[in-house]
Amino acid sequence: MKKIKAKIVVNLITFIRVIGTFLIPFVNNYLSPQQFIIYIALIFMTDTLDGMLARLFKVCTLFGAILDSAADKLFGIATLLVLARVYPIMYLLVILEIVILLINTISGSKGANSKSSKIGKCKTWILAIAIVLGYITVYSKSFITIIENKSLIGRRLYNTLVFILNNQKIFISTIAIVTFIFSLIVAIDYYLRNHKEVIKNKINTKKIRVKQGKELLIALFDEEFYEKTKNEPLIYRLGREVN
Repeated sequence: MKKIKAKIVVNLITFIRVIGTFLIPFVNNYLSPQQFIIYIALIFMTDTLDGMLARLFKVCTLFGAILDSAADKLFGIATLLVLARVYPIMYLLVILEIVILLINTISGSKGANSKSSKIGKCKTWILAIAIVLGYITVYSKSFITIIENKSLIGRRLYNTLVFILNNQKIFISTIAIVTFIFSLIVAIDYYLRNHKEVIKNKINTKKIRVKQGKELLIALFDEEFYEKTKNEPLIYRLGREVN
């Protein structure tokens, strides 16, 4: 019973992140810069919280992993869309994130495992840094007005924000281009690795049918099933071969 409650709580936190992420482009129009940054930070914190609780109570499931992965990708796209309203060059990153999502989704349906690589994890961090720097740039004028510049740290921070404010286009263009190049490399890497996996596994997807009823519930919500099958292709974890 405790595990069932823990699973519900963990998945609910992840689901709240999904809902909160969908609302990002809309709440941005009604919140002050400070309030919006706090809102973003709270959503980001749920990503750490649900994963930590899932591992702590040993309730990691396939459903949770899929929902968590989708939430992470949506969070990146939603935050980039807000930046793109001010700096259209950010649409390049939005498009590339969607391309990477499609590559992994299509490859997964054909038999690839679509697991994140080391370079993919590095890209996630680079994208996160780019988003943070992007928001600092967008709200630099607002942040300047609330900084107490009497201390040494305050003056340095104030001068840094003034520099960013005076060089917004150059600063944001550099961030976007560097992140785009790295993301493009990751997209190509995912495509090549997934394509190789599809050829290696030789799965006849026409014979795979999505599990139903109790079998599907076990595949999605059973933690033991998740641990036993986490290295198998997603299509085998959610489906079964029929004659």
